[in-house]
Amino acid sequence: MNTTNRIKLAILIVAIAGLSSAGTALYYESANRKAVYVIGAVSITDSERLPEYRAISEPMAHRLAGYEPLAYAQPEVLDGKLPIDARYFVERYDSREQLKEFMTELKSTGGLQLRNEIADMHFLLALPAYGE
Repeated sequence: MNTTNRIKLAILIVAIAGLSSAGTALYYESANRKAVYVIGAVSITDSERLPEYRAISEPMAHRLAGYEPLAYAQPEVLDGKLPIDARYFVERYDSREQLKEFMTELKSTGGLQLRNEIADMHFLLALPAYGE
């Protein structure tokens, strides 16, 4: 999948997320701390261990980064075609800095390794909210 297609897909997913009030890309916490949206595609390879990963990652993401899951599904294609057959997701975090802190801690605690054992992460993008 080339960069142009990834960008088009990310824009489409953010636009879809923006249809709900919780997912609007115009969300501002404060003038100095803007939300960041994470868009990704994943294939779960070991669904029996998925609850183990979620038990580690979700509380950590909430505590460190204000994690808010917005969407997780096989998307409806409005135009063009999907680059890969997978589940797509959109998540919101309070700031880029907090997202980086979460990712660092997830890696240092073994959570990232567990994720890689139970899923194929096809791509993971971070987009700042408007105004950054």
